[in-house]
Amino acid sequence: MLLKTEIDNAILNDAKTHKEISEAIRRYEGDYPKALKPVPSDKENKDNIIINLSKVIVDTGVHFLFGNGVEIQVDTDDETEEDIYLNDFWEQNEKDLFLIELATMGAVAGHAFIRIHAPYDEYEYPVLEILDPMNVSIYRNPFNTKEIKSFIINCVSMNPISDGRNSNTLQYQEVIERNEQGTWTITKQISELGGKNQVQVESIDWPYEKPPIFHCKNLPS
Repeated sequence: MLLKTEIDNAILNDAKTHKEISEAIRRYEGDYPKALKPVPSDKENKDNIIINLSKVIVDTGVHFLFGNGVEIQVDTDDETEEDIYLNDFWEQNEKDLFLIELATMGAVAGHAFIRIHAPYDEYEYPVLEILDPMNVSIYRNPFNTKEIKSFIINCVSMNPISDGRNSNTLQYQEVIERNEQGTWTITKQISELGGKNQVQVESIDWPYEKPPIFHCKNLPS
């Protein structure tokens, strides 16, 4: 099991990358610094015209990949039960929109993450989610960087039961770690902002060799 210091170090090591992702997202959304300073004839600084070429480049590449949709099927000419399951699975997860959003996130952030959940509530098939890469850190084997030991999801949310005596915000942390059986254990924890008074909420076994998070890099580390 990972020590808290190892988790904190993994998050700290990714801090620079997460800052760069945040800036890249702002640029994609058209948030650029103004090149021209205000002058007497343009006190409101309206002469700045920002052309968002970043968005054009990203959207063009994403449309090239998935703009016309993607057909996924089992390697056979006949429709099988597997094909029917696969089609229903992708229909539930809105395949075309999902792939476009995933490719956009990968192009902008340089790293895309997919979370897979077992079916729950009204869902009949596994559920796919795109994770915010600014909330995800990876802890690797220090002697083999290709071997992932754990994924760490870290984010902040409002405290629904704050009464003034405790923090208004909560830090949510989820550690998805390879266990001794070669499968994965998902540990969910909450704490006050800054990691104080951390409490384990839930621990779940993911009984598969592959983790419940898939990722791909679009840019080098």
